[in-house]
Amino acid sequence: MAASTRGRDGPPRARPGCEDLKVSHAYDGIGHALRGLGHFDEALKAYTEAKRIRTLVLGTSSPPVAATRNAEGHALSGLGRYADAEAAHREVLDIHNLYADPHDPRVA
Repeated sequence: MAASTRGRDGPPRARPGCEDLKVSHAYDGIGHALRGLGHFDEALKAYTEAKRIRTLVLGTSSPPVAATRNAEGHALSGLGRYADAEAAHREVLDIHNLYADPHDPRVA
C-alpha cells in the first residue's frame, strides 16, 4: 500500500496517519532534487509537506523544522518571491536562536 496520495499539483501528499519523520525526510529529499533541477514551485510543495509532518511530530520550533523552512526559503527565492524568502529565513534564525549558546563564539 502506498504511503501517499497523488495531489493535483506536485508531489503526492502523505496520507493522513503517515506523519512519520522518515516520510518527512523523503519529502525533503524530493524537494532538494526538484530545487536542484530548477523546479522551484514543485520543490516548495515537497518542502511544505515535509514541514507539515515535522511540525506535527516535533512542534513548530525544532531544528528539523527550521532546516525545512530554510529550504523553503531557497525555493521561494528561486521563484523570485524574495519577501517571502526573507520571512522564511528570519523564522529559521528565530528557531536557531532558541537553541544557540550565547557564549559560543560562532554566535554573532
